[in-house]
Amino acid sequence: MTKRKKGSKSLEISKLNIGVVIFLVILLFFGIQLYQYLTKTHLSIYEVQAVSLAQNDQAEAVIIREETTVKTERAGYVNFYQKGGTRVKKNETIYSINDNHSLYDMLPGDGEGYSLTETDVKSIKKTIRSFHDNYGTGNYREIYSLSEQLTAKIKNISDSYLLENLQEILDQTGVSTTLEVYKTPAAGVVSYFSDSLDSITVNDVNPETFNKKNYKVQNLFGTDIKEKDSVVYKLYTNENWTLMIQLTEEQYNQISGYKRLHFCINQDRLWIVRNVSFMKIDDGYFARVDMDKYLVRYLDNRFLSITIDMQAEKGLKIPNSAIVKKDFYMIPISYFTKGGNGNKDNVLITPSFNSQKGELEYKMVETEIYYEDEQYRYIADTTFPYGAFIYNEKTEEQFQVSLVGQLEGVFCVNKGYAQFRRIERLYDGDEYSVVKDAVPLSISEHDHIALDAGKIDELQIIY
Repeated sequence: MTKRKKGSKSLEISKLNIGVVIFLVILLFFGIQLYQYLTKTHLSIYEVQAVSLAQNDQAEAVIIREETTVKTERAGYVNFYQKGGTRVKKNETIYSINDNHSLYDMLPGDGEGYSLTETDVKSIKKTIRSFHDNYGTGNYREIYSLSEQLTAKIKNISDSYLLENLQEILDQTGVSTTLEVYKTPAAGVVSYFSDSLDSITVNDVNPETFNKKNYKVQNLFGTDIKEKDSVVYKLYTNENWTLMIQLTEEQYNQISGYKRLHFCINQDRLWIVRNVSFMKIDDGYFARVDMDKYLVRYLDNRFLSITIDMQAEKGLKIPNSAIVKKDFYMIPISYFTKGGNGNKDNVLITPSFNSQKGELEYKMVETEIYYEDEQYRYIADTTFPYGAFIYNEKTEEQFQVSLVGQLEGVFCVNKGYAQFRRIERLYDGDEYSVVKDAVPLSISEHDHIALDAGKIDELQIIY
C-alpha cells in the first residue's frame, strides 16, 4: 500500500512538471514572436494606380501678318469712312484730309441723323468683352487702350455719317472747305491698329519679341492733325497669317514631336487644330502655326493668350518614397545566348580553367534582364564578381564584366518577395511621380510595390 502511494505521488509530480514545461515553451514561443514583430521593420504596400496626364498649358503667341502700310500725302485732319475689319474693293473711298477741324462742328449736336447699327453695337460689346477677359490687376495701361478703341469706333461711325451726308451738310450750313478724298490702292481688309512691331516677320521673332517693356500701341483713329507721311491706315491684301507661340523648355520637350497642334485662343474661347512646326531661336522655344481663317477677328491684337492641349497620356502614379536607384552590370547583347530549353535569350557563358584537366570549361548562367537598350542588357551586379569574364560562343571573344550602369525603379512584391522593376518618369511631383505605362520589364496598373524602398532589399521575402 505504501509503495503504491509513493508511485502515485511521483506520477502526479511528473505530470505537473510536463505541463509547466509545455506552458513555458508556448509562452517563450509567443514571447519571441512578439519581440520579432515589435522589432522588425514593417513594410507597407502600395497598389499602382493609372492616371491621365492630360494638361492644358498656357502660352503666348505673337501675330505675324502681311500688311501694306498707307501714309498721308499731305498734312491735315483725317476723316475715316471705312470701319476697321471692313473688306474693301480697289478704289473704294477710305479717308479724306481737311485743312481744319470744322467739319466735325457741322455734325448734329443732339445725335439726330445718325445712330448705332446692330453691327456697331456688337463690335463695341466685343471690344469690352475682350478687355474684361484679359484684364489683370495692375495692368492699368489696358484701360487707356480700351478708351482709345471705343473712341475710335465712335469716331468711325461719325465719319461714315459725315461722308454720306457731306454735301447736304455743306448746303445747309453754307460752309466751304477743302476736302481731299483718298481711295484704296488694292482690295483687302482695312485696319487702324498700329504698334511698335509693325511689319514684323517670322524671321524677326526671338525671345525678346515677348518683352513688352518698350512695346507701344498706336490708334490710327486719333483726331490730332497728321503730318505728311504719317501712317493713316493698314491694308491686308492676304488673309493668311501666322502665330509664333513661345514655349517653355518643358512644353517644347513634351509636344515637339506633334504634327498637328490643338489649341484655344482664350479671347474668343476658339479651339483650333492646325499643322505645326517647332524651332529653337536664340535659346528660346517656339511653335509656328500658319492660319488661313479668322484674320479679321484679331486685327486689333498683336499678342494672343492661348491654351495648348498637351493631349492625354496614360501614366502610373507612384509615391516618391517607393523609388530607388540600383547599380547593374552592362553586358553587350551579343554575349547572350539561349538556354537549354531554347526559349529565353538570357543566358551567359563563363569560362574557367580546370587545372586538373588542363583546359577551359564553360558554364551557362541564366540571368534576369532588368533593362535593354540598343547595345547593352542590364543584369544584377551580384550575378558575377566584378572583373569576371564571359564568353561569346559565336565570335569566341571574351568580355570582362566592368561596365556599371544605374537604373531607377521600384520593388514589386506581387510574388511575395521583392523584385526590382525599372521605371521611366513622365512627371515629378513633391510626393508622387507619374511614370510611363506599358514599358517592357517595368510595372503595370494594380501591381503591388513597397511603399518605402529604403525598408526592403532585393529578393527579400515579405510574407
